[in-house]
Amino acid sequence: MAINYESREWANDAAGNTPINADALNRMEGGISDACAGVDSLSSKLITYLVESGGDTAGEDVNGDEIVEPCNVYDAEKGVVYFAPGGGAARTVPFATSGGLADVAEYPYQLEAGLYPGRDLAATFADEVSEYGDVWEWLQSRTKAGNFSGIRIGDYIDITLTDEVPFRALVAAIDPYYGCGDDGHVRGHHIVMMASAPVTVTGSYAVNGGHIKWNSTATNQGTAAEKHPYLASQLHKWETEVFYNLLPQAVRDRIMVHRALLEERYSSSGGLTESGRWSWADLGTVWSPSEMEVYGCTVWGTKGWSVGYDCQFPIFKKTRDRINGSRVSWWLRVARGGSSSTVCSVYGYGYASIDSASDDWLRPRPCFLIG
Repeated sequence: MAINYESREWANDAAGNTPINADALNRMEGGISDACAGVDSLSSKLITYLVESGGDTAGEDVNGDEIVEPCNVYDAEKGVVYFAPGGGAARTVPFATSGGLADVAEYPYQLEAGLYPGRDLAATFADEVSEYGDVWEWLQSRTKAGNFSGIRIGDYIDITLTDEVPFRALVAAIDPYYGCGDDGHVRGHHIVMMASAPVTVTGSYAVNGGHIKWNSTATNQGTAAEKHPYLASQLHKWETEVFYNLLPQAVRDRIMVHRALLEERYSSSGGLTESGRWSWADLGTVWSPSEMEVYGCTVWGTKGWSVGYDCQFPIFKKTRDRINGSRVSWWLRVARGGSSSTVCSVYGYGYASIDSASDDWLRPRPCFLIG
């Protein structure tokens, strides 16, 4: 990095004095101010140095200039940009890509415009993954360390379920609940992985050609033994007892049990039309998202009680992301406010909807945590 300062030669006058007056001092002050402003500006922007190879350790760029950290270092041979944090810390790969600098510049635009296609994490980080037993062990190791460099919302891992059905798990959110939770259950680092599209149900839970009922009867109530309607639902039973076992062992070994603040809705005297309280509960290994996690607000659920501590997942910033090309309606885990029989859902057209708990034309879109 060069400042390109142009020096000035000063000369004494006839009396042997250097002729410095107010104008000259003001010019000097202005030059110093401009130089400092330039340095301040650079300190807030990471310079990217170009090297032919060895970007993870190189000390000079292609022009022979010293690489001053913090900065980014573009390795032309690998097509990878390394982030050099300075202070002797090892360089990481914030933009692992074969597209080089052009892709790095394009990514923010793609993300904002909703055009980012996602990348196969196993292929993108193949060199790192090769040091582990499989891509899931690598992802868990990265997550536990809080190292999410280069992992983007919308990236994915493709697997085959144990019933031989292909399944794509998307990165839906990174650390949305980090540091949160009730006493003794503070959430560590985690990644929310979510089915890329509603799942076709098979087996005894399947109805109407691959769909599933939220409950076998039209009720959105909890029970005396389980006051949380969702945890008492048939949908959740399928998620934890059937779908979880369809995941390969390599995935199951890396899943973190999710805990949330869930609405309660039960009365021994009859069905309730609103949830009246909440409490902390384990959702288990596989679960459906809430209205808040999809829409970013309560739409049809009970105001307050159905929200808990949830937040919108980044993967749902745009309405079209609720469809993801499938146009299939899918269940959420929230009971509808003002009704004792209906449940919140995502309609196949992309809008927030409600359905009878016994409707047979919706599918699940399960999530799980890696951590």
